[in-house]
Amino acid sequence: MYPVVVSHQDFLRQIEHLTRRRELRKNGVTAFRAYRQAEAMVRSANFDFFAPILSPLYARDGRPGRDPVPILRSLVVMGHLGTASITEWVYRLNREPLLARLCGLDPQQLPGVGTFYDALRRISGTLPSRSVVMRSLQRPKGVKKGKKAPPRRSGTVGRVLDRLRRHPPKLPFPHWQAVLQGVVRVSQERGLLGADPRFAAVVDGSPLASGANGRGHRVCGCKKADPCPHIYRRYADPGARVGWDSYRNCFFYGRHLSAIVDTKGGHDLPIYLRLCQGSRHDSIAGTVAFVEAEHLYPDGFSSFTGDSAFDALPLYVHLDQRGTSAVIDLNEREIDAQGKPQKPKRRRFPRADRKLRERRGRGKRPLAEREGISLDLTGHAHCREGHALIKRGSSHLGLYTQWRCHLSAHPDLPCQRACFYHDHAASLRRDPRLQTHIARGSAAWKAAMDCRTASERCFSHLKGALGLARSRHRSDGIWFAHVVIAAITMHVQAWAGVLDAAFDRPDAAKAAQT
Repeated sequence: MYPVVVSHQDFLRQIEHLTRRRELRKNGVTAFRAYRQAEAMVRSANFDFFAPILSPLYARDGRPGRDPVPILRSLVVMGHLGTASITEWVYRLNREPLLARLCGLDPQQLPGVGTFYDALRRISGTLPSRSVVMRSLQRPKGVKKGKKAPPRRSGTVGRVLDRLRRHPPKLPFPHWQAVLQGVVRVSQERGLLGADPRFAAVVDGSPLASGANGRGHRVCGCKKADPCPHIYRRYADPGARVGWDSYRNCFFYGRHLSAIVDTKGGHDLPIYLRLCQGSRHDSIAGTVAFVEAEHLYPDGFSSFTGDSAFDALPLYVHLDQRGTSAVIDLNEREIDAQGKPQKPKRRRFPRADRKLRERRGRGKRPLAEREGISLDLTGHAHCREGHALIKRGSSHLGLYTQWRCHLSAHPDLPCQRACFYHDHAASLRRDPRLQTHIARGSAAWKAAMDCRTASERCFSHLKGALGLARSRHRSDGIWFAHVVIAAITMHVQAWAGVLDAAFDRPDAAKAAQT
């Protein structure tokens, strides 16, 4: 049965005199600044909208359960105070009853460690994890120092987008996603995410190491001193995989966290989170997370900023169809030795079929390409002699762009080769990868690329000050619950105006390096 809920106004009356300096000294509290910040957070965090989201998770009859709102509020305060373990947090609540009352908990009837985990599993809809016997995990191949792991197959992003168009994505852990969505809406109403309802998204990923052993345990009778020829082993965390951390240049056993961070409000707040296996490539994990976020936020996104891992033509086409500006760095593998974009390999048809297509006029390249006109990395056309062409206009649908020779505007300039396009305009099909809404190399492009560091600051705060890097969970449900609670803590810190001080905390950078 759903528990009796204490409203936010009643909760504020209960904690009205708790954080006075005299009361803090009476309870042996010396960290006055941390308690003041925690008080400001719990006063500004109105979680009354959690009740309609969490009420379907409880039975209609039976003994009333424990109210999950104070438990979630205490976990938010736990992240702000830098505690990463729920076990340590329960011990601290027992030692400091004033802190328990500040979170809305009764010091005489504090929930145990199992109660906290039961509440998180109930919201996640998962059971306690069990060890699973499966094939031994292999490390990714072809990794290089300082580089991301290469994708195992080409064209995966296009196939994933086609599948997501045919079958709408089903959001993982829908109750946690609804809770985070409600928190994001409150941040929008308070003006922390900008005035525009469309988000300016920065997409990036970061590894999360699991608390289990990545090598597994033997299930055969082989001795420990002897080499084991069997390929099956027992793993305590079946959802984790072996991945490559390009920042630290090491392999890790865990999960891949993809985050979408908004940059318009200036607070670097996460608006959508997605957990994937550690072996998943950034382009696939980030693309899936972005498409799921589009279904969660119907207003859409004004821009998509990412690194060179997202340099895939199907993603550019998808963003172009949605009216989203793509700000993505070009991949080095797609650039030749002369610094020009490589041309895609053309499909070779049988000889008879190729001649038939040429007779029908469908097998030849466009006339502009046969004359040597091509696009550079900034999306501008150049002729065979290397002269930059002048943009004349585009078709009504924006599919083709017309270019004219620079000699038509400056006839006194010399040119060693007279071509057909000296007096005629050249039509080139628009390339959404090179001809983006924001021109590559422009001042607006550089300003948008500078915002890409918002995701790095967000991950540094989540994993450092809020303790995600020090967590050692072993199940998808608990991991995602901890990640969402850390994101909610960032939003609540922004509501209370203590987020900037939390960013500057000295233990945040030290914990982020571990």
